[in-house]
Amino acid sequence: MTFRIGQKVVCVDAVGSELIFGGVYTIKKVIANLSRWRGVVGNWTAVQLYETAAESPYVGFCSERFKPVDERQTDISIFREMLVEAVDS
Repeated sequence: MTFRIGQKVVCVDAVGSELIFGGVYTIKKVIANLSRWRGVVGNWTAVQLYETAAESPYVGFCSERFKPVDERQTDISIFREMLVEAVDS
């Protein structure tokens, strides 16, 4: 998953960290590096968050811990129109 600076994300994996499961955070920095996460060495993308500070020796949190927040507003106006039409007829 690709993240961008300023993007809102929700934590989906807080195990062993100071993160809050379901907490919403803002991406401060995106870092691609070779690191270890859950015992596997790989080319993980790490993210730094405005709401937390990375503890040394870590540079950030593995991006696998997050998913993007869907900030689109739900538009139910068409359903309201259908309801008014059904009541009026």
